[in-house]
Amino acid sequence: MPHATITPTTDINIVARIRPAADRITQHIEQHLQVLHDVHPASASHCRRVGRLAQQLARALGWREDRVADACHAGLLHDIGKAAIDTTLLDAPRKLTASERAHVDRHVALGAAMLKGDTMLGHLVEPVARHHDRFDTHGIETPLIARLIAVVDVWDAMTSPRPYAATKSDRKAGDELDRCAGTQFDPVLVDAFLELVERPRLRLIA
Repeated sequence: MPHATITPTTDINIVARIRPAADRITQHIEQHLQVLHDVHPASASHCRRVGRLAQQLARALGWREDRVADACHAGLLHDIGKAAIDTTLLDAPRKLTASERAHVDRHVALGAAMLKGDTMLGHLVEPVARHHDRFDTHGIETPLIARLIAVVDVWDAMTSPRPYAATKSDRKAGDELDRCAGTQFDPVLVDAFLELVERPRLRLIA
């Protein structure tokens, strides 16, 4: 698989690539991301990369631009609940205990709670709440955007530095996604994403 370069950036206005920086939704999302950045910068950077990857995959799938924006926004916000999680666990260079893992897993519900009742971002509650759904358990009952986020979220986690696991090459990450297609992930979305990252000279800029 040709290498798909993900170029980091410190630009906090990634959403402005879809809508003007003055847009209130953009500003609102950036406020959430800034809170997360203040608590755990690595998680905020991960969210930005996932937002960009979600945007690119949604566009490659031919989604309408408003749905592309929703996919990007959901990606940007998918881990905002980690702002309320013990950072020593997020950075632990070891396998977590069952109770510690349960605590970290609460970030999904916490993130959804942060968006619930939000007049601008409330429509993203379900994608944020369900981006860890397994395809073999929930299937197409899981919102499509959540299934898309699941794929790009894990790709970025595998191909980025983590304190608890070695960084995987693009090829190994692709093999892992392929292995889990139909079980953990929607196989149609896995195929579409792997086709996207295999395109010659593609630059996935996050």
